[in-house]
Formats: sequence, C-alpha cells, structure tokens
Amino acid sequence: KDDSAAPGHVNESNLTDDVTLVVNEIPQVTLTTPTETCKNEIIQLQFDFTAGSAPWTITYDLDGTSSTVPMYNPFGSIEISLSSSTIFTLNSVTDDNLCKNDIDETVTIITHSLPEIKLSGGGSLCADGSTADITFTSTSGTPPYNLTYSAGVNSNFVSEIGNIYTISTNQSGVYTIQNLVDSNGCKATAISGSAYISVNPLPEANIT
Repeated sequence: KDDSAAPGHVNESNLTDDVTLVVNEIPQVTLTTPTETCKNEIIQLQFDFTAGSAPWTITYDLDGTSSTVPMYNPFGSIEISLSSSTIFTLNSVTDDNLCKNDIDETVTIITHSLPEIKLSGGGSLCADGSTADITFTSTSGTPPYNLTYSAGVNSNFVSEIGNIYTISTNQSGVYTIQNLVDSNGCKATAISGSAYISVNPLPEANIT
C-alpha cells in the first residue's frame, strides 16, 4: 500500500535544504590626520575605508561635540578649522549593510597660536652717513621667525630672527612687513606699523 500521500506523512525524498547565508564583513577604516596645526588653519581628516559596503557612515567627537557624516567613496575626508588644541575621537563606522565597527580611536591635535608683528622706527636723516633704526617686534607664535619686508621698491628676506630684530639703515623709502612665519610654519595675520626714512641733502655754501 502506497501511503506517501497519507495525511501527516512527509516524503523526505522530495525536500530540499538549499539555504544561503550571507555573512557581511565588518567595515574597516584607517584615519589619517595631522597632529599639529596653526590657529584657524583648515586641515583635512582623511578616511580610507578598506572593508564593508558603501556608503559608510562615521560617527566622531570633536572636543565633546558629536557628529555623524556619510561617505560614499572609499577615500573620504572632512575639513575642520581649530582655534585651540583639540581631541578628535573616531567613535564608529557603519556600512550600507548596517554592520557596525566600534573603533574609539583618539587623536590630540595641537593648535599653535599665530605670530604677531609690529614695525616701528624710521625718521629724517642728513646725507652725512647717519642711520636710523627700523625695529620689528614679534610676539606670540614660536621663534625663531622668518621675515620678509620691503624697503622702498626692494624686498628683503631675513631668516631665524628673534622676537626683536633691528636694522640701522640710511636707505630712504617706506618700510612695510610682507610676511612673518614662525618655527611651526604659522603665518602672521596681525601685522601692524610702518616706517619711513627720508634722507635730506647737506646744505651747500657758496663763498664769493
């Protein structure tokens, strides 16, 4: 008697066990960031995604403030500008499959203050070999400094100077500061002062 079709009977020869189990990889990311910067300078934090499926979403803290940013390419970046030293923490990355990797990678970014410089001096001279002092006074930043200044139509460059740099000259013209860079590579944005030197001819006397 064939009872294969009887109620409650299962013909095991007709069953299939095909099951596909997809295991998605955990997303991975490599963070590249400078550890030093100058105040208010724009820097890039770069993210290299080496595993997982696009798009990736990163979650990070910048001095305690949390942000979430999606990234659609294997090489992504964000731009930040800092006014003081900051702690950056990459908390996690989640990919398109909703696979999450808790990373908790922390980087301290040191922010250097910008140098400031002021120019003073100059005066009126007689054409007898006299000289006048032109003084450059640098504050903030980290010495030594590299200075570029103009004297009339000429541009001059001086390297590795201290906080006070003085020249004695009788070259006439207007003196102005063009650029100042400290030892951290930070450029001065606070530049003030100018100086002017005029050289007057000596009087001539005609005796008759």
